Amino acid sequence: KSPATFLCQDMLAADLSKATVIYLFGTCLTDGAILTLIDHFSRLSKDIRIITVSFSLLDYVPEAPFELIDHFEAPFLFGESEVFIHRGQV
Repeated sequence: KSPATFLCQDMLAADLSKATVIYLFGTCLTDGAILTLIDHFSRLSKDIRIITVSFSLLDYVPEAPFELIDHFEAPFLFGESEVFIHRGQV
């Protein structure tokens, strides 16, 4: 069995209950889509790690049940961008 599973599904309809890490490169998502995802992610395990590029989930919902545990600059094809690592606190 592979240690990683990749899903190509509707991110709002996919069963993410067994996810341990979610990578969200959501720079082109609307604010509404990000808020919907935050609501969806808030129901996941407290052990979840959510990695986002160019924004923190807490920028959108400061009281969201996540803790920002790290952030750093990383190189991408388009240049440098900030990466944020969150942990669930449910």
